[in-house]
Amino acid sequence: MLVIGVLTGLAVVAFILLTERLGMRLYPVGGAAWRRVLTPVAGSLGVGYLLFRCSATFRTLEAAAYRRPKLRCSPAKV
Repeated sequence: MLVIGVLTGLAVVAFILLTERLGMRLYPVGGAAWRRVLTPVAGSLGVGYLLFRCSATFRTLEAAAYRRPKLRCSPAKV
């Protein structure tokens, strides 16, 4: 149990340090103000495009699932 707690704590500390350093690279202290707006907008547009492209595959699989004949169950008579 103690080992799991120590490993979890180390993972949390590593995650915090990693995100802080990434934030300092993306948004430097003396950096331009447009980077604070453009970076999240570009990231969200990129992720939106990837979701649009990948979700088409999931939509076709889901549509194929609806084309299968479904069993209809009658309610049990008590």
